[in-house]
Formats: sequence, structure tokens, C-alpha cells
Amino acid sequence: MDYQHLIVTQDEGVVTVQLNRPEKHNSLNALLMTELTEFARAYRSRADVRAIVLTGGTTLFSARRPNNNRKRCFKTPQHARNARAVISRAGHVSRMGRN
Repeated sequence: MDYQHLIVTQDEGVVTVQLNRPEKHNSLNALLMTELTEFARAYRSRADVRAIVLTGGTTLFSARRPNNNRKRCFKTPQHARNARAVISRAGHVSRMGRN
């Protein structure tokens, strides 16, 4: 699958997802949130994936959403729910293996 704002690579069972909006410091917009949601749907049940690493690249992970994009980041309440679900799953995965 081709993404405009994500770079996805896989090495054995580890998938690395890099946010790719360096000109905007990887701030979230509707397209990036849509791509993250599509990625999550495509990879959530793959048996060949043991871990997913989400990264922002070499400089920073992600700046907060720009003010001029506030109303457009989530076009519908469903977009907001999808974003919360992705973030919740990421938080759950990041806590796995910690004692």
C-alpha cells in the first residue's frame, strides 16, 4: 500500500512506521490520521508481524496539531473515535512486556 505521509518498512517480524511530514514537523492532519487508520486496519491481524514501531524520524516525533488545522483534523466524530482507538492500541502495546 502506498502512503503519502507514512514510510512503512518490515524487517522479519518488525514493522517500522515513520511519520513523513518533515516540513510540518509531522503534525497531524486529516490525511495522516486516515493513513494511520488504514495502516492499523491492514496490519492488525497479520501473523507475520510481531511488533510495530512508530517513529517520527531523526529530529522529532510529532509537533502538536497546527491551530489552522484544528477543525479539519477530524472530519467527523468517527475520525476522532478511530484516532482514539489507534492511540489506545499503541499505548496498550507500548506497556506490554513491562513489569
